[in-house]
Order: sequence, then C-alpha cells, then structure tokens
Amino acid sequence: MEAPIVYHADPATGLPVGSSFADPSPLEPGEWLVPAHATLAAPPKLPAGFAVVLLDGEWTSVEDHRGEKIWTPEGTYIEITEVGPLPAGASSTMPDAVREQLETDRLTARRSQRDRLLSACDWTQLGDAPLTADSKAAWVAYRQALRDLDMSTSDWPTAPGDA
Repeated sequence: MEAPIVYHADPATGLPVGSSFADPSPLEPGEWLVPAHATLAAPPKLPAGFAVVLLDGEWTSVEDHRGEKIWTPEGTYIEITEVGPLPAGASSTMPDAVREQLETDRLTARRSQRDRLLSACDWTQLGDAPLTADSKAAWVAYRQALRDLDMSTSDWPTAPGDA
C-alpha cells in the first residue's frame, strides 16, 4: 500500500507549510501516522484575498490582507502581516485628523523656515548696514515677500544676490 500524503501546517499560524508521505504505524498495521498540525486532506485552492489555515484538523478559509497597508482608527499607518480580517475601523484612507495634523505641522515648519530667513537678513535693515540704496531696497522687497508668502505654496522668494 502506498503511503498517503500528509499536509503540514505551521503550529502558530495554521498556514500550510508543506507535505510529506505518512509513516506507517508500528503498532497498527495498515494505519498511517499523521503528526500534530497536519492532515491527510489537501488544502483547498482559494480565490485571491483568502488564505487557508488548519484549524481543529480542518482547512478553513480566512481573509488574507497580508501586504496591504492600512490606517488604524488611532491614525497609525501599518502593513498587515497576519491572515484574518482587517482590524475594526481600519481604512485605506488617511483619517481626517491625521491629515489635518500633517498639514498643521507642514505649515508650522514653513513658518519657522520663513522666520529663520527673516532673522538671517535682519542686519540688512540696520542704519549702518554696508548696502547701497538699491541693494537695501531689494532686501526690503525680499523681506516683504517673505512676510506675504502664502504658506500653502512651495515657491520661496529669492534673496538679493542669490539669483
């Protein structure tokens, strides 16, 4: 009698990990040994988005989102690494609160950059700054352009002498 194929599953996840031929039982002639976390039933083929796991000796279909990247309700962006349904409240879309915070942070960083640029050229506005009248006027215009800058754009004015 030919040995049957035994299908093995990972003890932790239940996912199929391979197959082998069963060993004959030394105590019961004609019987075959099936080790723990294994079955004689072949795992079924499933459509995309599903995986098969060995649960209580039976192959069971479960959702498979491994590799998908999602947002948790808490605003954390994660990659799914285990089989099963998505966490409750998970979304492929960034939560509004996270999007708003990112925009606030971006605008704050731009304002800080603008303030650093203004501070770096404060010296040009001193009465004894070694500048010609035209150069001083160019710095005044540059500083005003920094103050008038629309923080939502990425176009920074060019400092005099940097053009």
